Amino acid sequence: MEDLGYILKRRSRFFVEREFRNKGIARRIVQRLEEEAARQGYKGIKLETGDQQTEAIGFYKKNGYGEIERFREYADCPSSLCYEKRL
Repeated sequence: MEDLGYILKRRSRFFVEREFRNKGIARRIVQRLEEEAARQGYKGIKLETGDQQTEAIGFYKKNGYGEIERFREYADCPSSLCYEKRL
């Protein structure tokens, strides 16, 4: 992971194979990442997903991530949706 110096470290691509979905795996992974980020003193997590990634969008909203303005390299990308969760 690359330290961005703000919120959390960069992590690219996260998904659960279709046959393992709806078993709480993704939630447990994200919860563990959130716990570790908080333990390290981070105050929140920012992330980006594509506007066609409906399952990801629903997952992030269901797990407390609110939509924010696009940031960094996503700022000018109209298909990017950005979310944040304060820890």
